[in-house]
Amino acid sequence: MIDLPRVVRPLTVCLLFLLPQLSIGQASSSVDLVLGLDYTYRSLRVGDVPDILKDFTVVRNREEAPQLQWRAGVNYNRRLGSRFHLRTGIRLANVGYRGQKFTDLRWGSEFSGNGQYVPDPSLPHESRSSYSYWFIEVPLVGRYAFSGRRFSPFVELGLAPSVYLTTRTRTVTDLDKFTEYQRDPSSEFNKVHIVGLITFGTNYTLTDRLQLYAQPTARYHLTSLYDAPIQEQLFSVGLELGVRRLFR
Repeated sequence: MIDLPRVVRPLTVCLLFLLPQLSIGQASSSVDLVLGLDYTYRSLRVGDVPDILKDFTVVRNREEAPQLQWRAGVNYNRRLGSRFHLRTGIRLANVGYRGQKFTDLRWGSEFSGNGQYVPDPSLPHESRSSYSYWFIEVPLVGRYAFSGRRFSPFVELGLAPSVYLTTRTRTVTDLDKFTEYQRDPSSEFNKVHIVGLITFGTNYTLTDRLQLYAQPTARYHLTSLYDAPIQEQLFSVGLELGVRRLFR
């Protein structure tokens, strides 16, 4: 599990180094609101582990599936040069996937004393769960704009330290569906993640104070969900749309 002080200390040093740059840089800054939709999933990596774990990974890759998630937040941008900006902020993000689908479920109460199976229509016989891991993320991103025109393409690269909030599990059966939130996962669960991200997008300037932007974005969790023999890393690709207010 990532040690929070070890993560916070270098980020603090980085921010302290950047503060003088922010104060003496050009006066232009901005605040924006952003909303995004992501196609999210996970990667599984195994090392030198027993064959049964490798087989388990094969089953998971065959049965589990990506799902659509969302993120939203507010950003602060500071121009450090004619084309370069620093972006930070805070976002609520959820990343996850759909689990294995189980069919032909049978319950102990459906078997009579002589072992005969008698289906009970009041019990579910198919089930599938989806898992959404909710994080608060604080991006530290550099943005380079390729022009200063009304349409201005840009590229962003950076990290987004993220703190785990909760897990939402949605289960759908052939009879019903329900949602459960779990705040305290196992001790092997990593509650602090470092996420790498890259963005290609474009700004559209409406007025000297207002911009719209769209940015396809890819994210990869450099931190595994669990400290376990099977390394499970979340990732997402999606589109973010935002509106930005400029201050001069």
